Amino acid sequence: MVIKFGMVPNGVHYDKVIPVDDIFQGEFTNYNSFVEFVLQRNNMALARTFYFPASFSSVQAIKDPQIQILISNVFCSSQVNVKMNSYSLTLNAKYPAIFVYIELILENHPDIKHYKFSKNGFMMTSSSCVLHLEFEAKECVRLNAKDFKIMTVNQFMKL
Repeated sequence: MVIKFGMVPNGVHYDKVIPVDDIFQGEFTNYNSFVEFVLQRNNMALARTFYFPASFSSVQAIKDPQIQILISNVFCSSQVNVKMNSYSLTLNAKYPAIFVYIELILENHPDIKHYKFSKNGFMMTSSSCVLHLEFEAKECVRLNAKDFKIMTVNQFMKL
């Protein structure tokens, strides 16, 4: 369900209070659903946040998202005494994932000291998303799916 309303700059509309019972009806309840709020301008998402009406410990119907990671693009450029490595990663999930956190396992790549993902600790509500990884190393580094550890809140809940 999509509920749209406009806001004036720096304004709050107190008449736009939407009772939770108006949102969750029928098969959708406080215990098996959540709300995603998206702030948009000209059809471009500026920010998003989520509302969970129940505590995570009481949530029902949480499933293992079965996230798979695919390396979709690799680029390595030479700079003075260092190689800038860039990866595009595609994550695919069968179910929504609550707070996806990704780590690059550095044990097999001691040359990598610091790395940066374009996003981390995020809600994955669509079946796929693309994120980017950048790091510096002495050489161009070849990574594969086994070099990543993916965790979600889902795995710590009763499934």
